Amino acid sequence: MLIGTGFGLGYSKHRDADGAAFFRALWAWTGQTQHITCNAPHVTARLHTGAAGTYLWVSNPHFTAMAVELGFSRAWGPFTGAETVWGEEQIAVDGRTMRLNVPARDLVVARLH
Repeated sequence: MLIGTGFGLGYSKHRDADGAAFFRALWAWTGQTQHITCNAPHVTARLHTGAAGTYLWVSNPHFTAMAVELGFSRAWGPFTGAETVWGEEQIAVDGRTMRLNVPARDLVVARLH
């Protein structure tokens, strides 16, 4: 079985409690640690790291802005700040927790310190 980050259009269009429970169980089965948790189920948060630093991408497909709280695993941070490079949003940083507003149908990109 291939386990990746793209669950497909079917899951995206028909999200329900059973599907969410299936993917939680599947993730637990891998024995891996989730790097980011997000309190908003349809908002996507991703980390990218390389020579230029560590960047956080948070996208919101909704037609309304979303207040988001992110939690980071011990593999990341603790962070002391975030410099927004796409968007105008301020990010509140507290170690391995971040809070921000993500505009409707937009994203926020930030370099993490």
